[in-house]
Amino acid sequence: MLSRGVGLRGFESHPPHHRYYVVRRLFMLTVIALDENTTISQLKKQVEAFRDERKWTDLDTPRSLAISIVLEAAELLEHFQWDNQTPVLDKVADELADVITYCLGFSIT
Repeated sequence: MLSRGVGLRGFESHPPHHRYYVVRRLFMLTVIALDENTTISQLKKQVEAFRDERKWTDLDTPRSLAISIVLEAAELLEHFQWDNQTPVLDKVADELADVITYCLGFSIT
């Protein structure tokens, strides 16, 4: 979304899982720059800071985050649905990043 020039404006009216799509996209850019010494605690702090800067704390309910984790995990599984299907690693990485980001967010709540 953001890579197409669409900003964050107006995302307040979208469901929480759409907002986390933006978080995940921006978060992935941050994660790419990190090294193998980055801790889970540091990643949680990055997700929390990003969320807090946008005042999305009221959206981080265990229910909404758990639903988002399951939805994103299903999207990850789609890449392995058929035996003859070769998964595209970039797409698998995107879906895995979604799952991890939601899990980090869930662990903060």
